[in-house]
Amino acid sequence: MKEGYLFKMVHKPDWMLQVIDAVPASSAGKDKERDKGYVKYQLIQQGVRRRELYEATQDDFIRMLITDEGDDLIASGTSTQLTTIEETETSEWPVVSEIDSEKEPMKIISIFNNKGGVGKTTYLYHVAHLLAKKGKKVLLVDLDAQCNLSAYAITDKELEQSWNDRGNSIWNIVKPVYERLGDVRNRKPTQLRDNDNLFLVPGDVLLSNFEDTLGNTWSSAKGGDLGDLRVQSAIYRYIKKMAKQIEAGIVLLDLGPNLGALNRAVLSSSHYFIVPISPDLFSIRGTRNLGDKLVGWHKEWNQCKAACTDESIDLPVGQPTFLGYVTQQHNVRSNKEGMTKGWALFGDRVHDAVQANIVDKLKNLDQVYEWKDSNWNLGKIPNLHSLIPYSLEARKPVFECSSKDGLTGAHISSARESSKFFEPIVERILQVVP
Repeated sequence: MKEGYLFKMVHKPDWMLQVIDAVPASSAGKDKERDKGYVKYQLIQQGVRRRELYEATQDDFIRMLITDEGDDLIASGTSTQLTTIEETETSEWPVVSEIDSEKEPMKIISIFNNKGGVGKTTYLYHVAHLLAKKGKKVLLVDLDAQCNLSAYAITDKELEQSWNDRGNSIWNIVKPVYERLGDVRNRKPTQLRDNDNLFLVPGDVLLSNFEDTLGNTWSSAKGGDLGDLRVQSAIYRYIKKMAKQIEAGIVLLDLGPNLGALNRAVLSSSHYFIVPISPDLFSIRGTRNLGDKLVGWHKEWNQCKAACTDESIDLPVGQPTFLGYVTQQHNVRSNKEGMTKGWALFGDRVHDAVQANIVDKLKNLDQVYEWKDSNWNLGKIPNLHSLIPYSLEARKPVFECSSKDGLTGAHISSARESSKFFEPIVERILQVVP
C-alpha cells in the first residue's frame, strides 16, 4: 500500500480512498494504538475530493474497501479525522502524483455479446447520442471488424480517409506497435458532424492483424515481458490518452461477437460492460461462455500485473464490472410482457441465465455493480423494424429522423417517440458515471 494510491470501495462505487501515507505493522513502533500499522487517507466522493484527512488501522482501512461498512466506519469515528488539506504542511505529507490530483478519470464501458445479431451497434449509437444531449462528451471506439458503427456514424469518404496511411482508424493507431517500430500513434478521433460532444475512432478490418499479435504475445506478457505488456495495453493506453485530450467523460467501445485475444485486451481494459441480449437460445447459451472467460481473464491479468517490473507501463486493471443486460429485438405486443409469447418464454430464461452465468460467477471477484433493486435488466428495446434503414441512411438516431429523411405518416411519430426505449438505460448509466 503506497502513498498516492487510489482504492475504489466495493460497496460504494462512487467513493474512493486515496492513501496519503501508510506505515506497515513492522514499522509502527511500540505505540499500542498503532501496532497493527496505520493508513492516512483522503475521501473522494463522486469525483469530489474532500479536504479532511483521516487515519485508520490497516485492518479497518481494508474493511472499508471490501465491506459495506465503509461509511459507517468513517462516521463512527473508527477513522480519526486528523486535519484538513489547507492546514497540512507539505513537508509532513507526501504530495500526490499529477494523475491522482486530477478529477476522477473517465469511464470506459464496453458493449459486448459473443453472439452476433443482437443489435449492439444500434444500441450503442443511440445511447451515445442521448448522453451527448445531456452534456456528456463521449468517445466512441469501433473495435468490431465489421465496422458497422463507423458506417453508421460517418460518411464513406471519412471512413476511407481514416484507412489511409495518415488516417486515424484504430488499425493505423496501433500499426507501429504491431510492426514493433514504436508506440501507439497520437491521432485524434473524428468529431461527428456538428456535434461537439461525440467523437469516433473509426474501425478497420485490418485490425485482425493486431489481434494475431495479441494472441501470440499473451503468454510472454504473463511472464513479464515488457515489450509484450506494452502490446497488450496499447489500445487501453491510446483510449486513455485521447479521452483526456478531448476531455471525454465516457468512452463506449463497440466489440465484435467473439471471445478472442482482441476482446480479452479491450474488455479487460473497461471499467464496466453491458450485454445486449436477444431473447433467443443462442444468446442465452452465450452468457455461459462469457462468465467463464471473464473469470479466467481476471486471473491472467493479475499474472501480468504481478510479473510487470516497470511501473511506467500503464496496464489495465483487468476487472470490468458487469452493469447489466439489455433485452433487444423483441416484437412488441400489447400484452403484459410487451412481446410475443414465444419471445417472452425466452425472455424469462434470459434473467436466470444472466444470474447464474455472469452475476454469480463475477460477484466473488467484485465485478458486479450492486444496483439497489438487484435488477440487472437495464431496459428493453423492441425491434424498430423499418425505422432502422432510414436511420442508417440519414446517419442519425431514429428519434432524430423526420419527414426530411423520408419518413411518412405514423413512422414520424414512432421515430420521435423511440427515445423512450433508450432513456431509462441512459439514466442508469448516469447513476454510475454522473
